[in-house]
Amino acid sequence: MEKSSCPECKTEGKLVKKFTVIRVVKKDLKESIGEDDYYLCLDPKCKVGYFSNSTGKTVYRSELKKPLWYKDDANPVIACYCTMITEEDIIRTIIETNLKTMRHIMFHLKGRLGDTCKYKNPTGHCCNEVFNSMIVKGLRVKQNRKILDELNDNLREEVSRYFSIQEDITFVDTDKLDQEIKTKQPNSTCGCSPSKSSSGSCC
Repeated sequence: MEKSSCPECKTEGKLVKKFTVIRVVKKDLKESIGEDDYYLCLDPKCKVGYFSNSTGKTVYRSELKKPLWYKDDANPVIACYCTMITEEDIIRTIIETNLKTMRHIMFHLKGRLGDTCKYKNPTGHCCNEVFNSMIVKGLRVKQNRKILDELNDNLREEVSRYFSIQEDITFVDTDKLDQEIKTKQPNSTCGCSPSKSSSGSCC
């Protein structure tokens, strides 16, 4: 069985199917990917994107079409690769509106839900977990803006980045959003919890 640790940082990687890797690397690398699946390097500081220890092939993060959201140099920090919604988009939306769920935020910003995760997300899976973690961050920022002077230095710095954004300037009718989603993408499970998804998983 192939070792799943990155050849450079030795961090254990996440298995990703070859067809995903082919679609997220830059065009001139596609033919060199080969037939094997790869592992995604999860170390934020490591310059490796994907690796295959069985073939010795390494794909560096600079060789990808889009930045890996969790890497230290990611710019922008992408939440959803299907719609190209960023962490900045999510936090701004939460501050400016009453929206708090992935489906509502995604549809409000893009007029659609993501449905091509296995081709566009570097993991080959839905961004649900990452997107929701950024929602939590946005809610924390929105709440902490009210007590800026009481925060520790790190949290104050994080919140201060968004302090100039006006709060609650737009009310979005979530019932209307739900109806639009139901009409335009009735079968989409993007942003659904497993219990609400007919397939038991997202996207």
